[in-house]
Amino acid sequence: MIEKVNSQSSSKDDTSRSLWVFGYGSLIWKPDFPFEYCVVGHIDGFVRRFYQGSTWHRGDSEKPGRVVTLVEEKQGRVWGIAYKVARENANLALGKLNEREIALGGYDLRQLSFSCNEKPSHRFNVVAYAATPKNALYLGPASPEQIASQIAYAKGNSGLNVEYLVRLADFMREKVPDYDERHLFDLEKLVKKELGLSTDVFTPWTQLKYNLTSRG
Repeated sequence: MIEKVNSQSSSKDDTSRSLWVFGYGSLIWKPDFPFEYCVVGHIDGFVRRFYQGSTWHRGDSEKPGRVVTLVEEKQGRVWGIAYKVARENANLALGKLNEREIALGGYDLRQLSFSCNEKPSHRFNVVAYAATPKNALYLGPASPEQIASQIAYAKGNSGLNVEYLVRLADFMREKVPDYDERHLFDLEKLVKKELGLSTDVFTPWTQLKYNLTSRG
């Protein structure tokens, strides 16, 4: 449940003593760790790119999927969700995340500055998982068409790579409708075109998954 920042939850003392985890990929809809509440916001100085390969969650060794990572860009901005984790649950949460993001995903842990959507002047530190070109799963840049083709047909233990892409786009349209994230939305259109789906209307994943299932 995403809650608005209130005077108690947004105090400087509260944020400095708590563990905050920033999700900008699948953590947005599947945190899978105990948290007290979460808020929508952004980090600056980065952009979100489908440059990280996935051979477990959203693909396999024969058809690696593509998932997002953070790429430094001076004027960039990445929207997502910050989760507040109670101190007594910090080790449990980090243990789960390290297995999911580092051991299986190839990501590294970073500390970044986060700004709340409800209170932009309120900034605090968060931890986030980001992949670099140094890890074995990193695929890096490619043409939009090539990236879309990989996403369209990849599937892993966590599901279709298409689901990952569309649910990210759904989040942005719902929570940050005025922000035009071209890399994300252009890939969504290209993937739908690759799969023979309509690109004229925005179909959320809750409906789109049935269209894909009915096609066999």
